[in-house]
Amino acid sequence: MAQEFGIVLVTQRGVRLLTANGDDLTDTTDPSRKMMRQVAGAFAEYEKTRLVEKLAAARRRTPHLNSAEALQAAVAMARRLRRVSPKTGERRSLRKISDELKDAGYLNECGRPCNPNSIKLMLES
Repeated sequence: MAQEFGIVLVTQRGVRLLTANGDDLTDTTDPSRKMMRQVAGAFAEYEKTRLVEKLAAARRRTPHLNSAEALQAAVAMARRLRRVSPKTGERRSLRKISDELKDAGYLNECGRPCNPNSIKLMLES
C-alpha cells in the first residue's frame, strides 16, 4: 500500500519513475503493469518478513554472553574444562576451551567464538 501511495505522490508531482529496463512505473494506463508492480511489492514484503523472522530465530537459539545467566553458565563450563585431567595431569588450552564453548553454543556478543584472552579473564574472575 505504501508503495502504491508513493507512486501516486510521485505522479502527482509530475515525475516519471522508470525502472532499469526503461519501463515507466507511473504509467497507469496498463492495468497489468499496476498488477505486476503490486505483486513484486508483495514478494518484497514477504521476503523481508521471512528474513526478519529467520534472524530473530537465530538470535533466540544462540546464547550470547551478553545475558548474565549465559555468562555464568559459560564461566562455569570454562572452569570445569580448565581443571587438571585426572588421567593425563594436564589442562586444556584456552583455545581448546574456546572451541568447546563454541560447540556448546556460547558465543561472544558478535556471534563469534570467545577469544582465549577473554576466557583467561573469565577464569580469573
